[in-house]
Amino acid sequence: MTIKITKGGRDFLRKMDFDNLTLERTENWDKKWRLVIFDIPEKKKPAREVLREKLKDLGMKKLQHSIWITPFPCEKEINLIKTVFNLSDYWVDVIITENIGAKEYQMRKHFDLI
Repeated sequence: MTIKITKGGRDFLRKMDFDNLTLERTENWDKKWRLVIFDIPEKKKPAREVLREKLKDLGMKKLQHSIWITPFPCEKEINLIKTVFNLSDYWVDVIITENIGAKEYQMRKHFDLI
């Protein structure tokens, strides 16, 4: 017997995972920052606004209007968000870096890494 999930079922499962999405906070920080950067056009404004809300819900901090930061791995979660909101054709990326310049102390303090 074969069971096939319908498109509606797949959409439901994605949404269920999306609603429960969290970032795993590791005990030992790997000293790497994750910058989520995006450029989503005005015609997709509702998706862009929901993306910002979800980044906030995940505990990320806004650095600039379209740049958010977290010290925790988030690549899988960002890919799921891109899928749920059909943003794969737009620029939504995670940049991993060890240096964020002048904001380093402020961000370490915000994320309780000091």
